[in-house]
Amino acid sequence: SIKKTSKGFATSYFDKIITAKGVFNPDKKIIVTGDLHCDLHDPNILDIQEQICKDYKPDVHVNVGDTMNYYSLNHHIMDRGGFILNKTIIDESARTYFVLSRIKKWAKESYLIHGNHERFAGDFIEKFPQFKGYLDFRFVCDLEGIGYKSIDIKNVLKIGTAKFIHGEIRMYGQSGSKLEKASRTFGGDIFIGHIHRPEIRFGCFSVGLTGLLDHEYNEAESSNWMQGLGMVNQWMGVNWLTTIGIEDNTCILNGKTYNPIYPESWTPSKYRSEEHTSELQSPNTI
Repeated sequence: SIKKTSKGFATSYFDKIITAKGVFNPDKKIIVTGDLHCDLHDPNILDIQEQICKDYKPDVHVNVGDTMNYYSLNHHIMDRGGFILNKTIIDESARTYFVLSRIKKWAKESYLIHGNHERFAGDFIEKFPQFKGYLDFRFVCDLEGIGYKSIDIKNVLKIGTAKFIHGEIRMYGQSGSKLEKASRTFGGDIFIGHIHRPEIRFGCFSVGLTGLLDHEYNEAESSNWMQGLGMVNQWMGVNWLTTIGIEDNTCILNGKTYNPIYPESWTPSKYRSEEHTSELQSPNTI
């Protein structure tokens, strides 16, 4: 998009601001990812995102939520009287911690918005408050220790005049799609997650997911889900938001084709907690 700034009209692409008077570096570069759904994360997409970050060199990384899948505490299953036998909170949190620790290196400043999947733990704690200190997302993944600033699901993260939310909030009194509701509620220049696909509507941008396209409960072959990431370039108080799709493990950006190089490095084989070391199950058997 072309926007008016104090130095005239300008547009932006990848890591540059383009004006009639020259090409400039943004004041701030923000990378946006979301819906990681560990341990159903897609190592291929993480590998591509990391390569893009090495070229883009963001100042800030914003994770818009649903980071840990929390399948082991899925209330949709438990409320129906079902049993969860093939997941453990320790395995899920160990893999999430491993991935988050590596992602933290993408930018000097990192924010993590809680999503509705993180709320699975809160719903469980409401029924069994004696587990509060053990199941909270901030604790099991040591967000503060890693270096993340965490944002509650109902809150809006503001960086300059750009805004970021997970997207699974009600926005009472508004009509239309999630993007339309978000735009009418919070105004333009806003990024959301939750819907698992890149879209643009009324100045609201959504980001594709980082997790696998098949979560078993969805119909992967007929789904409109798409993987991706987002970027926000800020310059002279103006935001340029971009949502980028990744299809078939390929992303073409800034004249370069990105494909996975070392995706297996995103899945740990072991975890260590205090004095206890345990072998993780193979991803193929989970």
